[in-house]
Amino acid sequence: MPDPKPFAAVDAHAHWVRPRPFRIRQVDLAVRIDLDARRIEGEVVHHVELPAHRDPRAAIELDQQDLDIRSVEIDGEPVPFSRSPGRLSLAAPAAERFTLRVRFAAEQPAKGMHFVAADASAGRVAMCWTQGAMEDHHWWFPCFDDPNNLATYRFAITHRSDLAGIANGRRERTVDAGEGWSTTTWVQDKPHVLYLVNVAVGAFVAVEDASGPVPITHWLPRGYETQATAMFRSTAFAIRWLSGFIGVPFAWERYGHLVVHGFMWGGMENTTLTTITDRVLMDARVQEAEDVDCDSLVIHELVHQWFGDLLTMKGWADIWLNESFATYLEARGTAAWRAQAHGRDEADALALELWGNRREYLEEDGQRYRRALVTNRYADAYELFDRVAYEKGSLVLHHLCRLLGEERFRAGLRLYVERHAHDLVETADFRQALEDATGEPLDWFIDQWTGRAGHPTLKVRVRHDAGHGRLLVDVEQVGIAADHQAWRLPTVLAWRTEAGIERLTVDLRRAKETLVVACAQAPRWTALDPDGELPAEWDEDDEVETLLARAGDGELAAQGRARAVVALAGKHPSAR
Repeated sequence: MPDPKPFAAVDAHAHWVRPRPFRIRQVDLAVRIDLDARRIEGEVVHHVELPAHRDPRAAIELDQQDLDIRSVEIDGEPVPFSRSPGRLSLAAPAAERFTLRVRFAAEQPAKGMHFVAADASAGRVAMCWTQGAMEDHHWWFPCFDDPNNLATYRFAITHRSDLAGIANGRRERTVDAGEGWSTTTWVQDKPHVLYLVNVAVGAFVAVEDASGPVPITHWLPRGYETQATAMFRSTAFAIRWLSGFIGVPFAWERYGHLVVHGFMWGGMENTTLTTITDRVLMDARVQEAEDVDCDSLVIHELVHQWFGDLLTMKGWADIWLNESFATYLEARGTAAWRAQAHGRDEADALALELWGNRREYLEEDGQRYRRALVTNRYADAYELFDRVAYEKGSLVLHHLCRLLGEERFRAGLRLYVERHAHDLVETADFRQALEDATGEPLDWFIDQWTGRAGHPTLKVRVRHDAGHGRLLVDVEQVGIAADHQAWRLPTVLAWRTEAGIERLTVDLRRAKETLVVACAQAPRWTALDPDGELPAEWDEDDEVETLLARAGDGELAAQGRARAVVALAGKHPSAR
């Protein structure tokens, strides 16, 4: 296989955390949204704090793109401002705290807020919805459009009275605004970053679910509300399961989904109100007939209410702190859901989820490019949302969980969340929490698995020395670049004898090494990493009889059996 292409161009510059010479503590957004005109107009009030020892030369800069900026005020007094591509700038006042009010309008924004016309033939109702990630909200209102700031929010949405106005948080009231318009106010009084803001107007119907530990409301396009129960059946379970697994209760006062037409992804974890594509609209009859569901998607987005919303990476380079965690706990939560709801074996269900993640990551690594899990060299932040951030990261976290053990891993996870709730994080914060909770130095692990591109490829050859009564396992880490050391791989060697399955803990650290184990008779099979805990590729060349014995051994974990089947297929290409 040829070496994967590099992820970033040689001249790609490094992206560092955006400077924040001020903090926005509260955002009050009052807008009138006209679906027919595809127009937004109103005002936003940013409650700003300046540091006591600020740079006196620093200006206040908000992001805006092609907006009609009508006026700018500080504490109610008009102030001069200037515009440059993508920015709205003004001089900082002397006060350390002040309100910054901007009146604006936007027509048919290219990003940020998306308008959908009603189309009965396509089953679509009229609506608009927002998508802030990565940094797109400034296309429809002036804001500090970067993850490096947390704020609370108040939304006053004026909309046609026959439509719904929806946003994050709790609905405070809806009042008559006259001439067939209404204003609905929502309050989000727990802080989060701006890209998680969710605002929608449309022919939506609310469906309440009283089965959860917090109030749950799903918003669906009018005419589809009967499908909510089947689509979101795993929601209440997932809130409880994740709260228990992470050790930190669900932090927000409510939760739900907003199903929209024309969404570009499967879902988006906006705080308290996840956006979901209408491509997964289904009822119980379709689920049963087609054997489909959106349970994994629902659980993935729910994980983000902790990892991504309660804790958010300070800069896009650390996106794995959002997506790898969501993908790993999606696998864990989905396996638990399958076990409870469908009576499946949880361990096998998890093995299947992780096997799929491994396959998807390796496909991208082999065919597209190779990059480190944490990198700040990219052309656009969208590029970071790939199989490395999602699937590879989930495999790394699974390896870490097995290395530390379930109890210690979860203790570290709990401390990480408790310590940084409603805050911005970077990879060093996760490592420090793990070390503080377990006493285990993990500098080598985090450096190896987040700072180094790719993964190990292990060539394993097994011999039995009958004369000396020993088993010899030759392990070679294939294709290590000259400027890299061998991977450090704590794992297990397992083999089957007449007495049963025997196991030996090993710590691979060299490019080539031979494991020597006392073993009087040739084992029926031998497997390195029998439980599938290493994010690795394998070159295993045992005899067909040995591989068949391993593949058919019901006491061996599913991944160890599956790898034997893959090796068998390599010996018989027609079986692939």
